[in-house]
Amino acid sequence: MRMLRSPWTRGFLVWTVILLAVATLVALDAVIGLLRADDACFFQYPLVPCPQAGDPLLVQLHFAFFGFPLIWLVGVLLGAVGRALARRSRTAAP
Repeated sequence: MRMLRSPWTRGFLVWTVILLAVATLVALDAVIGLLRADDACFFQYPLVPCPQAGDPLLVQLHFAFFGFPLIWLVGVLLGAVGRALARRSRTAAP
């Protein structure tokens, strides 16, 4: 539990939890929308178009699985660099 006392560690943990929650909500929204579109396509085929490869919900789902982890990784790397610079400036100060 000593590791969680550091503000940097808490920041990383909060960053991870927030991005995981947002990615989960975005993925759930996309899946529910795709299921509704697929049902509408099945029951009213000639009137309602079926989801295609360029559907915005598919793009949203791909972003939830690939975009959010990249954003998380960039945030963690920036945090690690900031922590290293802060530690270096603290030890260099007289």
